[in-house]
Amino acid sequence: MRQVGVSEGILQTCYQFSLTARLAPKWNVVSGWLVQGMEFLSTGRSHAVVLEVGVTRTEITLSVRVSRINFNFLQVSDMEVSVSTLGAFLSDPRGVIRETSIYQNRCVLLPNLTVGYVFSANHQLPSSPEFPTYDSIRLHWKKQHGMILPEKQGLFFQIFFKSNSRTFFR
Repeated sequence: MRQVGVSEGILQTCYQFSLTARLAPKWNVVSGWLVQGMEFLSTGRSHAVVLEVGVTRTEITLSVRVSRINFNFLQVSDMEVSVSTLGAFLSDPRGVIRETSIYQNRCVLLPNLTVGYVFSANHQLPSSPEFPTYDSIRLHWKKQHGMILPEKQGLFFQIFFKSNSRTFFR
């Protein structure tokens, strides 16, 4: 057998990947943080850690930074819509706020903290062949991101991502 050398960088990457993979799905990667639990999206808060692996020629080190994080879920009031538009929307269970009424439409979405732009808010799930029901959205998030959305559906925001020109519903 021939011995093959491995660089410290490759070994560090392998350790980091293996450690993260072993912690899943009890810990989810969110923009470099490992967030505890699959249901943190339901509660809006959780414990989180940043794990950093260091590899030198003679040792392997593990650095752990611990924190408690809180997520503020997007609210209609965050979009700076007019008082009259907000009142009409809240009083009508079929109400929709369109892009032209949204003054602050920039938002950041999990799990990668991707910047998106809200172009509508709805009380009911907008029709979409990709996600015909709220359960299909929940299933997508569980399979794709390992995260469990709340059972109770709330408001739906249509989000536009400039990077790939796709629309995705929350």
